Amino acid sequence: MQASWKNLKISYQQEEEYRDLKREILDGGIYYFETDQDRPIIIDAGAHIGLSSLYFKWLYPYCQILAFEPNPRLFALLSENISQNELTDVTLVPAALGKHAGTADFWLDATAWQWWSVGSFIPGAWNGEQKAQEKITVQTVKLIDYVKKLPRVDLLKMDIEGAEWTVLRGLREQIDKIQELIFEFHPTKNQNLSELMAYLQKRGLAVSLADRKGRRVTSWHEGELILVTAKRR
Repeated sequence: MQASWKNLKISYQQEEEYRDLKREILDGGIYYFETDQDRPIIIDAGAHIGLSSLYFKWLYPYCQILAFEPNPRLFALLSENISQNELTDVTLVPAALGKHAGTADFWLDATAWQWWSVGSFIPGAWNGEQKAQEKITVQTVKLIDYVKKLPRVDLLKMDIEGAEWTVLRGLREQIDKIQELIFEFHPTKNQNLSELMAYLQKRGLAVSLADRKGRRVTSWHEGELILVTAKRR
């Protein structure tokens, strides 16, 4: 299927999922950030079909993007969306961010909805509500191996369905290169939001929280998906 936004062409697979993501990312601007860099360096982890990368290229046309997407079906659409809009300085990596470089089981929605944005290393997805699933094997890479080759990262965007704490801890001292983070935090048994916030603050980042509608929050309920923004002080 095809759509357009701001003169950008968009190929997508599932109508309802596309409209939901378009409302958040393109129309709602949940990944908006400000920088004084002429060519900001952006990491798009969990790039899906590329809506966030398209948004970043619209926001900062000369930005450099490194985008990761492990689902091969989504990666094909991601590649198509970058190619058909003739976008440059976008590097696509067909892999998930993980603790180790190698391969891992990855779980996809196998219902008729095929809501692939909830693909995860965790069976049942981060909230345990994904009942019909397809298991595939995907490549995994360590984010630190990419960040240490960069002079800085102006934005690290993550939508990686419960792997946030693993990836951030794996950056070790390289997290100091990151000027701003925007990511969805998915509460699982393996990660705690208070602990993650304390870690980011200790590394010199000021943290704020919002719900999925962009409203600032200071408290949250267990099981609630939260959008985390962390900026270097």
